[in-house]
Amino acid sequence: MLELLERGRLTGAALDVFATEPLLLDTLLDAPARARGTACERGVRRFWERETALIVDNIRSYLAGAPLTNLVDLEAG
Repeated sequence: MLELLERGRLTGAALDVFATEPLLLDTLLDAPARARGTACERGVRRFWERETALIVDNIRSYLAGAPLTNLVDLEAG
């Protein structure tokens, strides 16, 4: 698949887990593995509660001109 992406034979791909991460291709959407530790229903609910709180906090920070939490370091990939 990577060869097809690199040669332009595939327009893009969205993948979850790789043997080596991160893969730095413009045509690849890297979806981080978030299912770890959330196998039970309660765990999934708690994950989304934490995720929602992070999103809401980041929106508040953005609107206030404050630093955001969990920014991706584009230089590090």
